[in-house]
Amino acid sequence: MKIFVSLLAGVSTLILSSPAIAVSESNQITNSEKFSLFDNSYSFEETNLKILAPLYKAQGFYAGQEEQLIQELEQNKQKFGEEHPDVVNSLNNLAGLYLNQGKYSEAELLFKQVLLLSRKILGEEHLDVATSLNNLALLYSKQGRYSEAEPFYKQALSLQRKILGEEHPNVAKSLNNLASLYYNQGRYLEAESLYKQALLLSRKTLGEEHPDVATSLNNLALLYMDKGKYSEAEPLYKQALILRRKVLGEE
Repeated sequence: MKIFVSLLAGVSTLILSSPAIAVSESNQITNSEKFSLFDNSYSFEETNLKILAPLYKAQGFYAGQEEQLIQELEQNKQKFGEEHPDVVNSLNNLAGLYLNQGKYSEAELLFKQVLLLSRKILGEEHLDVATSLNNLALLYSKQGRYSEAEPFYKQALSLQRKILGEEHPNVAKSLNNLASLYYNQGRYLEAESLYKQALLLSRKTLGEEHPDVATSLNNLALLYMDKGKYSEAEPLYKQALILRRKVLGEE
């Protein structure tokens, strides 16, 4: 069951991910866009597919993309200096690539640099800092380093609440990420409470007919299924399926 859940539910999380089933609108990493597993989804697996699928066609994708991102990083450093948002974005994109390659030590080093620079350039209370905290937490979650991931998830959640307020879709995603961490640790009561909060908040901020609501329904169903509470899981799965068909179409 744990293997099955890791594929479906991951917490970004990103960056992402671990986190739950993802609904991501991103298609690829660009130099102008920060690689953010947090902003776009909860699942590492689905985040990877959504962001990188168009680039998987070439067998040598990773090598070529790494070379390109390193080149862009060096160009930005020469152009702007070491402490500039474009440099931070380049570092973050490269870290995201290493994460997808499974080069966790390299990714961790870069994500830490991104966090330090984001705090220095933007200050402690900025959404990009929350994103960086979340990305680092997602990296740790993917490695099963849950005790290290938890404080970063909590910091990201606290910061988003402070900046965005209690009722914002990103807060719901952070709740979901933390819930998925607890789920993977077997802390089911804590996970259930946060999954329910995420579901209620998603419905309130996004409306009933939104893919994130289907994601939250599915997450809660997965938790109930793992606990053997099948009669409670079934209606949630059905609701998620109906909603996805309605919002995304049959195919």
